[in-house]
Amino acid sequence: MTSMSHSRGDEDPRSSAPATIDTAVTVLFVIVTIVFAAVAFFFSMLFPMGMDSCGPEGCQEGYLTVAFAVTWGGIAVACIGTVAGIVLAARRRARMWVWPLLGATTIVVVLLVGLSFAERAGG
Repeated sequence: MTSMSHSRGDEDPRSSAPATIDTAVTVLFVIVTIVFAAVAFFFSMLFPMGMDSCGPEGCQEGYLTVAFAVTWGGIAVACIGTVAGIVLAARRRARMWVWPLLGATTIVVVLLVGLSFAERAGG
């Protein structure tokens, strides 16, 4: 007597290949996003060094505060958005790799904006 069980072996193997590629690329981009976040956070710790060259006019510490807020806030938003986007895309069975790529790009942008503000603080 044969059992009528539904197994995944009956599915078309071609339909699971794009899902496997999407998952692999997503994991790769998540790793890139984590590395970018760590590097951006490390570089933000060096922002106060830009104030070492302040002349007799003094430095503008307000720009340094904005630099930290933009960089750290942007890193947090990018990481939270990446996780939320991946979860949402997985539930909808949509492409997941877009979200960590967007997160990594956001981290690069906020670091550059933060560096710009930190530069203004020193002179």
